[in-house]
Amino acid sequence: MTDESLPAETRVRPVGTAGWRSAAAALSRRAGAVWQALLNGRRLGPFTVDEIRERVAQGEWSVDTPVWRPGLAEWAPIRQHAELTATLPPAALAPDPNAARRVELERLVRRAPDADTRQAALVELGRLALADDEPEVAIARFRQALAARPDDEAPFLGLEGIYQAQRAWNALFDLYRQRARATSGAARARVMERVGALAAGPLRRPDKAIEAYQKALALGGDRPEPLRQLLGLLADNEHGLEAAEIALRLAKVAEAPEARLRARVRAAELFAAQQPARAAQIMRPVVDAQPDDVRHRLALWRLLLAAQDAKADDEGDRLLARLPRDHKAWPEVAERHAQRLTEAGRAAEALAVWRQLLTEVPDHVEAAAAVQAAGAQDDPAARLGAELEALAALHPADRLVALRTLARELEADRPAAAAQVWREVLALRPADHQAEAQLEALLKASADHEARVSLLVERLDRTRGDGRRLELYREIATLFERQLEAPEGAWTALLDAFRETYADDVLGADLDRLGRRLGRTAELVTLYEETLALFEAGAPVAGLHCRVGRWLARLERRAEALAHFEAALALEPGSAAAVDGLLGLVAERDLAAARRVAPLLADAEDWERLHAVRRRLAGAEASGPARAQALVALADLCVERLGRPDEAAAWLGEALVEHPADARIFDRLRAVVAHLPVDEVLDDALVRATEAAEAPADTLRLSRALARLRTEQGDGPGAAGAWRIVLGVAPQDPEALEALDAHLAQGADAEALVPILEQRLEAARGDARRALAQRLAESAERLGDGQARQQALWHALDGDPTLAGARRALIGLLTAEADWAAVHAALEPATGLGTPEERAAAHSELAALCAGPLDRPSEAVDHWRAVQDLVGESSGTLSALRGLHQRLDAPAAEATALARLAALAEAPSQAA
Repeated sequence: MTDESLPAETRVRPVGTAGWRSAAAALSRRAGAVWQALLNGRRLGPFTVDEIRERVAQGEWSVDTPVWRPGLAEWAPIRQHAELTATLPPAALAPDPNAARRVELERLVRRAPDADTRQAALVELGRLALADDEPEVAIARFRQALAARPDDEAPFLGLEGIYQAQRAWNALFDLYRQRARATSGAARARVMERVGALAAGPLRRPDKAIEAYQKALALGGDRPEPLRQLLGLLADNEHGLEAAEIALRLAKVAEAPEARLRARVRAAELFAAQQPARAAQIMRPVVDAQPDDVRHRLALWRLLLAAQDAKADDEGDRLLARLPRDHKAWPEVAERHAQRLTEAGRAAEALAVWRQLLTEVPDHVEAAAAVQAAGAQDDPAARLGAELEALAALHPADRLVALRTLARELEADRPAAAAQVWREVLALRPADHQAEAQLEALLKASADHEARVSLLVERLDRTRGDGRRLELYREIATLFERQLEAPEGAWTALLDAFRETYADDVLGADLDRLGRRLGRTAELVTLYEETLALFEAGAPVAGLHCRVGRWLARLERRAEALAHFEAALALEPGSAAAVDGLLGLVAERDLAAARRVAPLLADAEDWERLHAVRRRLAGAEASGPARAQALVALADLCVERLGRPDEAAAWLGEALVEHPADARIFDRLRAVVAHLPVDEVLDDALVRATEAAEAPADTLRLSRALARLRTEQGDGPGAAGAWRIVLGVAPQDPEALEALDAHLAQGADAEALVPILEQRLEAARGDARRALAQRLAESAERLGDGQARQQALWHALDGDPTLAGARRALIGLLTAEADWAAVHAALEPATGLGTPEERAAAHSELAALCAGPLDRPSEAVDHWRAVQDLVGESSGTLSALRGLHQRLDAPAAEATALARLAALAEAPSQAA
């Protein structure tokens, strides 16, 4: 390259000095500084030889760096100048693998044929600079590329990596903002997430981080990670309600059920101070999902109290039943719950709680006062209370023995009091099975079913293990439904059981039954769907999907039902319950369900039910190719899996009628009926398909197949009828004509045979044509209709003019009708056939015809002359000619004929 070829900004310009003396000194010092170098698009210099050698030796430059000095024609690498490399070590002379590529890329940047090439060159130069550990050069190149195309991801990623490595956070922040302006939609959302992470982290700008994450969510929709980051930022910066709303959004999109529950708990915590009622509403599903987690139940109870919600009392009962006595919150819960029970007028329950509290906290003043006040009343209950109060002072072990003794003493006369004492035993030792059994027997004997329910509820609160708890729930539900005649109570118990053990099929069946009885269909569907949202995937959830699907089907919400059955199959491929559900939809004529269940039944090799489904599909399809395809699938099932070829043949026959144009259906039908004793099905199908066919080609193909079938079956008349259909489409079909000929030739129906022979004659050639003409003539002889016979004889002579008998018969018919012109036409071809004598005879007949009925004497003269040419003169021909010339008033010709006649008379031997 020459100096002039360089861009103007890289050319060396003379630099002025401060006076001629300083300039002279500088020139003296730099007398040998004549070399210029080209690095990263910049022209540097001048340099001396030693300076260049030093830079190469130190690794600043490579021997492939382009240099130039006055006197050289173009720029060239250092390695090509011996004066520059003379003292360099061998290692320095090693080639730079990227040098040539870099020079080429620099050229492309300056003179690229298009913008894409220049952009790619800039990006590659940046990457080469990074590889050479020149980050500033790389930054410059990437910035050039990004300025040219702000939406190009390659330079953006290059700059991002450099700034992160250099910890240049402000530059990275500006880069992200520039990138955000150049993108839109989801891509911009991802950039704003990066802005948020940068602002929240190294830049310490939570306000900017919050703003960035909010924009990211607005652009790209709710995603777990940006929601989590925004939640933390809002909560840490005193935006509690906003953080709570974000937590609720996170609860909807978090990946795992545990993460969704944690998000709900966090939302409840953030709402608690200002909106406790809403916080309690948010916590309820968490408690339902994890009923044994006392932390969540305690939080829910406190929220209900703060919201002044009446449900706090029931939740307090549940909480006390589950909260261990050694839990630090137990005294607080017991005290507050006892106070609320007292306020609600539930004195006995309140007293029981006060007693429990006094047992755990002996110096609790309010509990002691409540117990003392209850014991002061003068009634049996008060006396019993006093006895129990006295026993409370005993050591727990002694107290337990005393309570057992007291309970047994009371069982005979005061069963209700005995039941109360047994309750005290259970309060002291909850797992005392003997006390439970005694108490249950007393309650059962007294038909106190409500108390039995309460006992079972208490036992339920103490019981762990899904199996045993489920049994207790069932007992409670049975008591409500059968003994207390309160199905609503049974419904509530089963709902609680379902929230704990949603996968039990028997429980699901009980819920279904009660739901139908109570008209809770929609509520049950909602419950199932809410449960599905809380639990992980797996076979139990698949069963729940099936249950929802069945209920939705009952509600005639078939599309939603189908979606749930699909979800069940996705979780548990081949689920029998899902398949049964789909079959239920099929029974309701749901084609989508039928199409979905068919391959499942095939995989399960459930051929009979698949047969029913395919019949449904075939019956529901509109007529035409689609229905034909469904019928073929049904037939294949009958043949291949069910061993019913006769039924398969019937379905294939229907398919052929639906889609006559599909030749494969006929081939399949033919293969199936080949194994059947009779072919009536095939015959009937072909007849109907031929009638249904619209395209002539289909009619031709099907009618030909029908004719061949009937021929194979020996049904001549039937085959003939089919062949006539073929001829209706293709009048010259050789196979049909030949078959009809063969069939008709066996009978005496000459009238039907003649047109067939005529059609065959038109296409025949050679010996075949002559043979057909002969047969046609013979058939014509048998015709009783003169006109038809004439027509046949004409066709026969067209096929073989040498048929003298046919010609003679035709002439006889025409003569009888005095059709002399036709007689002339029939005779004329004979003048060119046979021996001279035969030809002369034909001319003689024509001459007589022309001289007589046709009255064409001139033509008669020509014919007699032809006779003379063929067989010589005779008195007969000469006499005829004389008479004709006389009629034509041709005396000269007449005289000539007369002279010839006289001469002939004088030479009789010659005349002979």
